[in-house]
Amino acid sequence: MDAPSISALAALGGALIGGLTSFAASWVTQQSQSRAQQLAHKLTRREQLYKDFVEEASKLYADSLVHETPDISQLIRLYAMNQHDTCCLTIDNCSKCRKGCSNDR
Repeated sequence: MDAPSISALAALGGALIGGLTSFAASWVTQQSQSRAQQLAHKLTRREQLYKDFVEEASKLYADSLVHETPDISQLIRLYAMNQHDTCCLTIDNCSKCRKGCSNDR
C-alpha cells in the first residue's frame, strides 16, 4: 500500500469513528431527556391524584359535619379514588394500572 491510500483510509476511519461517537452521544442525550420527561409526567399525575383525593375527602368531611346521616354513595367514590391512587402509585406504568384495575371489577 502506498502512503496516499493509507492516508485516505485513516481519514475515512476517523470520519466513521467521529460520526458514530456523535450519534451515540445524541442518542444518550435523547434517552436521558425522555426519561426526565416521563418522570415529570408521572410526578404531575401523582400530584393531581393526591389533590383530587384530598379535595373529595375535605368535601365529605364538611358534609359529615353538617349532616347526621352518612351518604354511602359519596363514600364509595372516595374509596374508589383511594384504590385508584394506591394502584397508580405502586405501579410504575399508569396504563398498566388502569388495565389491571379495570380487570378486577
